[in-house]
Amino acid sequence: MNVSSRFDVAGHGVIVTGGASGLGLAYGEVLAAHGARVTLIDVDETALGREVARLEGGGLEVRGAVADVTDHAALDRVIDEAADVHGRLDVAFA
Repeated sequence: MNVSSRFDVAGHGVIVTGGASGLGLAYGEVLAAHGARVTLIDVDETALGREVARLEGGGLEVRGAVADVTDHAALDRVIDEAADVHGRLDVAFA
């Protein structure tokens, strides 16, 4: 049995905070590579746009949402948008 068969997240709706760099980006990329529909959330719009474009260019289903996680109203908004776009949310990686 390979690792990929144990990590089946195909079709799952996922949000990842800190998604433009570091661990957030790494987890988002791995989840998307295994079939999840991922929304990366970050305050850095430039870095977020660059990484979303790179991942989409690799055929992954990823979108970006700009929000500061300390702004609860903005965070609620982007989480609600992700749920609408993905049809569901199964995982929140923060």
